Amino acid sequence: MGAVAWAIRRLLIGGDPDSRSEWRLEGARTLEHICPSLSAWSRRYRDLVTRHVSDLGGRHMLSEAQLSLIRRAAALACEIEEMESRMSRGVEVNLDTFGRAARSRRFCKPTR
Repeated sequence: MGAVAWAIRRLLIGGDPDSRSEWRLEGARTLEHICPSLSAWSRRYRDLVTRHVSDLGGRHMLSEAQLSLIRRAAALACEIEEMESRMSRGVEVNLDTFGRAARSRRFCKPTR
């Protein structure tokens, strides 16, 4: 979903994802307008990716394989957090899916 959100932004408003401020603000507004249910997930995904990249020394220190693992770990974390949120509200969650996602996330952690 995070990759889809970036692709939608790129198509709608153009620009380079590395041109930070204006582009990100406009992109966030556009995404919320198109699909409000994706906006919180997308923001959390982007925050997790940014934090993982920062923890590992920044973008220039990482290979594409490491970035791919970071994106996958962030997506799994978002989904796990969503399932935990549903469980805390008393909504039934498929525990097999939850367990598989939690186990899979362990294997997505890139190292330096």
